[in-house]
Amino acid sequence: MIIDLKKDANYRGYSFEIFAERYIRKKRKNNFIFRTDRFKSLKQLVDYYRLDLSGISNIEIIEDYYYNVDIIEFVLRDTDTRRVDSVGFYEVKTKVHKRKRLIEIYKKTDERYKRLIQLGFIVKLVNIILFENWRFSINIYNYKDFKYVVLRNKKFDKNLISDY
Repeated sequence: MIIDLKKDANYRGYSFEIFAERYIRKKRKNNFIFRTDRFKSLKQLVDYYRLDLSGISNIEIIEDYYYNVDIIEFVLRDTDTRRVDSVGFYEVKTKVHKRKRLIEIYKKTDERYKRLIQLGFIVKLVNIILFENWRFSINIYNYKDFKYVVLRNKKFDKNLISDY
């Protein structure tokens, strides 16, 4: 079976989330950055890596939003105690370079990221552009500063332009 990543957004999204995770880990020099689809829940991830979240407030919000986040980052005070000082979130979006459309984000996802920002969490958007000949660019932006977004209510609904 041949999969065309230019046409199949699901496989493209999944594939480039893996690239994004590796890229962010290397750029941030932090091995405690994970794709959320690797663990069925925040609790499972925290238990597996024996993370201490006692210093983090609003854990219930993180648990509720866990499935809407592509990548989660834990900034540790030190690796021995694994005490987490802060938690960050990443939304990964891919686009074929020839397409002029804006990046599409579900309105509900956008609202959740805005809520996390209000609560003091760091939220980033990873923008990956796919070029010819297996090349791609990857850039990370503060979520609230990224202006090239169109919000969608549901699949196939008319797009709503973001207020950014």
